[in-house]
Amino acid sequence: MEVRAVNPGSATVRSVQRESVQSLERGFNILQHMADPRLSRGATVTDLARDVGLHKSTAYRILDTLRQQGFVRQDADSGRYSLGYSVLNIAAQFLNNAEIRGVASSELRELASASGHSVHLAVWDRGEVVYLDKVDKGEWTRTVTNVGMRSPAHCTASGRAILAHLPEEAIGDAAARVLSAPTLDDIRSEVDLRATLQETRMRGYALIDHEATEGAREVAAPVFDYRGRVAAAIGISDSANALSQERMEELAPMVVMAANRISQRLGHGV
Repeated sequence: MEVRAVNPGSATVRSVQRESVQSLERGFNILQHMADPRLSRGATVTDLARDVGLHKSTAYRILDTLRQQGFVRQDADSGRYSLGYSVLNIAAQFLNNAEIRGVASSELRELASASGHSVHLAVWDRGEVVYLDKVDKGEWTRTVTNVGMRSPAHCTASGRAILAHLPEEAIGDAAARVLSAPTLDDIRSEVDLRATLQETRMRGYALIDHEATEGAREVAAPVFDYRGRVAAAIGISDSANALSQERMEELAPMVVMAANRISQRLGHGV
């Protein structure tokens, strides 16, 4: 029997490649959606299919593959799906390898101890900030930030502290987000955003007050790497009752000094 080689550039191969990429994208979409804190108790295949815009049978096939690999698990009684331990293994490895997290760890603990408030480390990712580490202090039980949580950069002090030192392209993208989904505080337009970022650059830290909307406040300062590029931000966040505006101003120099020490340990200014 004659065996014919398949042309890598053939329509059949390209079709298979597109289907593989599409399946991968759909799998990532499902995993990202399942990371939503509101789905901490899991979700049915029907709900997941609806939320990510897939046919139920397609969502089931992808979930079954993810389940076999340990990225999702299914409750035997309810049939609901939730994230599996393979996700944790990857996240743990990433966090262990994240140099900035290891460098900043002691500073976060010291700042939390000295201030009496929760302290976090945030990094930039595609227009959002991701909270990479956190140390809790104080008696307030409500959580303002969690490790792994994402927020639009212009909505947080940490995001603004980073954004103030990013290229014009990033600021333009953030401005577009403001126009499409304005915050409930002082930033309502691109002009507001640019004025806030200019003020942040001049004073060296960012402040945000969500007292009227979320009942929280935050003060944050940027961290720079050996190339002089902004690499992250550290911030203090707490309830509006526990963290007054006056207290934020008092803590700002402490946050800036801690951020500067982390920057130095990353090689900035050396």
